[in-house]
Amino acid sequence: MQDTKRRTILMVEELEPRALLAGFFPGFGGGGGGGGFPSTLSPAVQADLTKIQTDRQQFQTDFNALLPTIRADQQAIQTAINNSPTIQAARTTLTQDQMTWRTTLQGDWQAIASATDPSVRSAAITKLFQDWSSAGQALQTDSLKLQMAFNSDSGVQAAQMKLQSDTTKLITDQAILQADYLQLQKDLLSTTT
Repeated sequence: MQDTKRRTILMVEELEPRALLAGFFPGFGGGGGGGGFPSTLSPAVQADLTKIQTDRQQFQTDFNALLPTIRADQQAIQTAINNSPTIQAARTTLTQDQMTWRTTLQGDWQAIASATDPSVRSAAITKLFQDWSSAGQALQTDSLKLQMAFNSDSGVQAAQMKLQSDTTKLITDQAILQADYLQLQKDLLSTTT
């Protein structure tokens, strides 16, 4: 006996700043055999689709209204980073150490490649592994110092908090849309099972 039940699959996919329905709805064809929704939707599904359309429009309206503010906030963060002597010093140290260790490790590889004596090659391999370990530790320390510089800079923190505050409405809009899609999925499953 063949199983005639069909599963409905619904996914939420982020595309640009909008949340859109994505997926395939088997058996829905608007009266025909193609994709889409059936010609007769349950009142719950119709209400869900209307709410999604309304809430998507609200998200887009809010996004468009906030876009200049968000761009200004992002620029303020970058300006605060560029104006922080602590961050710039930590960034410079990390960059210089990366270049130094890259040169050191390249030299180690060249020593291995050019070694003709097995004991010299073995010593060069040992040095490569020691330098590799030292480089990892040094660069990790530099990265932590850079992160600490970001986290402790009051100008950067203030700019990031402003961006977070300014995007609260968009985060709320996205949460509402996510709930809308979950409700639609629930209602679609209850009408197709």
